[in-house]
Amino acid sequence: MQGLDLKARENVNLAKTVSGFSYALSGALGKRTKFQQTDISQLVVFARSKETDEDQTEDLSGKLAESSLSNGKQDNQAPSGSGPKALDLDDDTLLESIQFAKPASDKVDNSKLPPELANLAPDEQPQLKPLDQITLLTEATLKDTLSPLDKLNSEEILPYAVRVLTDKPTNWQIYTQALLVRSRIESHRSRTQERSVLQLQVIVDQIIADTQEEASSAPDGVPEIKVTQFLPRAKPEESAPVSERLKYVFQLNTPTRWELETELAFAWSSAGSLVSALEIFKRLRLWAEVALCYHSVGQEDKARRIVRRQLYYSSKGEEMDKYDIDADAVVTEDWTGEIRSPPPPHSPRLWCILGDLDQDPTCWERAWEISNHRYARAQRTLGEYYTRQGDLDAAREAYMKATVVNRQNSDTWSRLGDIDLRVGNWDGAIIAFQQSIMIDDTDAQTYNNLGSALISKHAEVVSLQKAAAQDRLPTSNANDDDDDDDGGEITDLPAAPPQSPRDILRQALAAYKRGATLAHDNWKIWDNVITVAGRMSPPAFPELLMGMRAVLRIRGPAIGERAIDAAVLRALISEVTSGERPTNRNPAENQPGSAYMPPRGSLARATLEMVEREVVPLITERAELWALVERLAMWRRDYEGALGSAERAWRVASQGAGWLEEVEAWRGVVTATDALVSALENYGPQERADGSGQEVEKAWRVKARNAVRSIMSKARDVWEGTEEWELLQQRLEELKGS
Repeated sequence: MQGLDLKARENVNLAKTVSGFSYALSGALGKRTKFQQTDISQLVVFARSKETDEDQTEDLSGKLAESSLSNGKQDNQAPSGSGPKALDLDDDTLLESIQFAKPASDKVDNSKLPPELANLAPDEQPQLKPLDQITLLTEATLKDTLSPLDKLNSEEILPYAVRVLTDKPTNWQIYTQALLVRSRIESHRSRTQERSVLQLQVIVDQIIADTQEEASSAPDGVPEIKVTQFLPRAKPEESAPVSERLKYVFQLNTPTRWELETELAFAWSSAGSLVSALEIFKRLRLWAEVALCYHSVGQEDKARRIVRRQLYYSSKGEEMDKYDIDADAVVTEDWTGEIRSPPPPHSPRLWCILGDLDQDPTCWERAWEISNHRYARAQRTLGEYYTRQGDLDAAREAYMKATVVNRQNSDTWSRLGDIDLRVGNWDGAIIAFQQSIMIDDTDAQTYNNLGSALISKHAEVVSLQKAAAQDRLPTSNANDDDDDDDGGEITDLPAAPPQSPRDILRQALAAYKRGATLAHDNWKIWDNVITVAGRMSPPAFPELLMGMRAVLRIRGPAIGERAIDAAVLRALISEVTSGERPTNRNPAENQPGSAYMPPRGSLARATLEMVEREVVPLITERAELWALVERLAMWRRDYEGALGSAERAWRVASQGAGWLEEVEAWRGVVTATDALVSALENYGPQERADGSGQEVEKAWRVKARNAVRSIMSKARDVWEGTEEWELLQQRLEELKGS
């Protein structure tokens, strides 16, 4: 109850030791869905209570009692008088319970289990004592309350409740608590949410029916309002006497009826049934939630009237307070009287809701004043309001007040950083985003914003250094009359060195990389990684490669070759081909004509794989990309691949008739034709990489002449006599002469 995780677990371990209870979370092969063909590992709790002589006597009497029960009951339902009805899942995909493999497979290693649990079958475990069942439920409650809610934690919590539900129910309240724990976990999955809400409704209905006094008529003859139940009232045999309900009430820390009803109302609202939630909120007099429900269904006037009734008196006086919220006398009442004094409970929240409905900043300011400057939500909303109005200074002041009150709200720090980023306060933005990340390091957008702030800080530092270098004066001591204490010599104490631009860039790159890892499908963050990696000196080529591959993976299927950044690809290929090419380790690969294959794990190998698998399949219309592919193939001594790339680049450039009309396009075609002729001259006589000893292209002269002639024949009527035409004519003469 006090939120002390470590102390709570110490007490659970102490209870486990005192009772001799042994349990462990492990795995067993089984099926969870109806269409599953292969058994996979499923989480299961193995548990065994300490056996005594008294337990053996109780087991004998229990067997005699079980023989009188009907065998037609389902496994997940409690016997009569032991707990509420356990609802079936009735899903078209999920099974009612896990079907474990029989016989048990040795593929799951349970060697680390305690000796007393090593031989237990996951679906045939012994009956637990009531206090041991409570220990399992307490363990599940601790994990649910004090651990972050995610799919992994949910999968670890559910087996504790399932282990109790598969036992023969021993107490109504214990069985109810197990159903409650299972409902809380299943509420976060789409396929189990329906059973979760309905199961919680069954529990609440039975508690209300069993704890509510019989309705009687008032003295004036007007009957009292009865609570309408969602499901029929529980049968007498499904209920339990008060003595059984209260037997373990302190060990279970059972929530009250009103807490369960509130939890049910929020469950209905999360499932989208706001009408059911609204009725419960009205019955519990949770007026803030009632107003929010009306607001969600578009009934703003009702929501406003609900809130104003709690904050203001009626213009007719206090006699209007005796009417119910849905009474005809208050339907047209606007509650425009004086402000209630003293203010009602939770009035800061009510004032904030009223401010949200009316978009009135005075309501949020009043909420801040009533709370004695402690209700951070009021300042956060004021910050949002001033941001929309364009008053960034007021918005920043509001967010600063909110962070002073509540320093553990990551969203407030993030929004404060956004404001500082917009006003140019780079240092403040960096600090705000770092604070937000320390609280919650799973928000990719915050990391992206931190990187942007660091980039802006880097630009500022670089500009200041340039200005200082230009304005720097020669060293002179002529006018330093106040510093002549040491015989006329001046000693300058060095200040703390500021952060270098290179370090700032490195931090920005790390922030962008972390954000891209969290949002791996956001190509914009990956593009930021590429930009910062390219600005490093020297460029961070592994990050360039990683970012480019991610962008191609995300955008390639949608926009094709437009996703390829030619400048980045050119930088990577230049880095790979600029160094001296080593020889292959395999002597057979070093023979003349063999293509060089970079070693695994190197930048060259990764770049080569990216070009072959991700870049080449996307190229359709950009000749400069084929030129880069040719360059990489030539570096590898893959002359056949280099010649093929040159031919594709020429075909791409000569496609269409646009070069017959535009001068720049015509010059590009001539350049591509000249490059193709050079490629045929250089690569054609070379040996193939397959070791056959044959030339890459025997008829390379014929191909080169045909390429030049085809271009000249099409361009004769348009470009004959130009400088480019003379270049083609010269190349053709050279080919004829050779």
